[in-house]
Amino acid sequence: MNCQHCKTVLSANAKFCPQCGKPVPKPEPEPREEQAPPIMSIKQVAEFLGISSPTVYRLIREGMPWFAVASHKRFIRDEIIHWAKARQRQKGA
Repeated sequence: MNCQHCKTVLSANAKFCPQCGKPVPKPEPEPREEQAPPIMSIKQVAEFLGISSPTVYRLIREGMPWFAVASHKRFIRDEIIHWAKARQRQKGA
């Protein structure tokens, strides 16, 4: 990994660049698609996205795709990934 500011090669556990002293940003974890089940509950979606269950309920009101099984909300993993990527592109525009 290289420093984003001065391009110095950094050690894996560096918190600051030894050359310029800038803090090293923490890499954001990638969603682990292979570890998430194809159909998820609210709790599983929250864990998958790294958010709280109340945030999942708010996102449902904002258009997150889901379907009902009896009185329970369920989510299709691939639809959630597609929805999240589209949402990210919209916010970046």
